[in-house]
Amino acid sequence: MNVLPREFWSMEREELLKQLQTSSDGLTTEEAKERLRRLGPNLLKPKKRTGSLTLLLAQFKSPIIIILTFAASLSFVRCVHWLCLSAPLSNFSVLHRYHRFS
Repeated sequence: MNVLPREFWSMEREELLKQLQTSSDGLTTEEAKERLRRLGPNLLKPKKRTGSLTLLLAQFKSPIIIILTFAASLSFVRCVHWLCLSAPLSNFSVLHRYHRFS
């Protein structure tokens, strides 16, 4: 089969049929079997699946994602630090109120 010299959509119908070595009625059963034997099935090769871990790590290629992740981590650490320091004080005030009213 010849390689199409230009875009198939810009060709005249008869020229395209001639280039594809067919007719407007299509291929005969024998010709279809012969082309299938010679050229193989008209299938695309399936893409290799990407693993979940690879997909997750690929998200961190962008500099903005790295900056946002760093900022979120820093904010989380500061929040946990603040909660750890303020938790004993809040527990003390709750206990103080409880004993005062009992």
